[in-house]
Amino acid sequence: MKETNKLQEVVIPEGVIKLHDKTKTWSHDKGILTNGKIATQALKLGAEYGELNLHLGDNEDIRDDLGDMLVVMTNLCSLDGYSLLDLFKDVPMLDIPQNIHRFTYEMGELLDAASKGHSLKPHITKILYFIIIMTIDFDITIEECWQMAYDDIKDRKGFLTTDGCFVKSTDPMYEQLKMQFEEEQEETRL
Repeated sequence: MKETNKLQEVVIPEGVIKLHDKTKTWSHDKGILTNGKIATQALKLGAEYGELNLHLGDNEDIRDDLGDMLVVMTNLCSLDGYSLLDLFKDVPMLDIPQNIHRFTYEMGELLDAASKGHSLKPHITKILYFIIIMTIDFDITIEECWQMAYDDIKDRKGFLTTDGCFVKSTDPMYEQLKMQFEEEQEETRL
């Protein structure tokens, strides 16, 4: 990552807004936004960050990793009571060192805040900043990263139950549990 060049302005492309909305719909349909917990989504973000670092170290494509992080960050923001899109406006005002060590520090701070029940907003904003910087450094876009991640998840089967267990379509009880899940989802819509 570059050490200087503070962002002057971040414009959210229409495609990013659409991917954000599709992600929220997908997450709701899978029960993540109704049954998910901030702490478990924060851990999921940590796992996605680990994959990013693995692929950076191996000089592999990182677009899907950044996109996966944006998907999880969308869920985290929703569970924490705000929209990831709203954080884009705060990103240019950050003036923090642009290096992978600071990125790692912010991931740790986010996990700590999640474990204590504190707001994740300042940490997600800083992580979004680092993601934007990485897209600039690697000459890729937020939209292409998010699109890759969304294309990977959009057809996945499975759902998150009210007790926080993710049921995959390969589970022998999938059909029975899916019916129960759909009934619970319908009740939350009423």
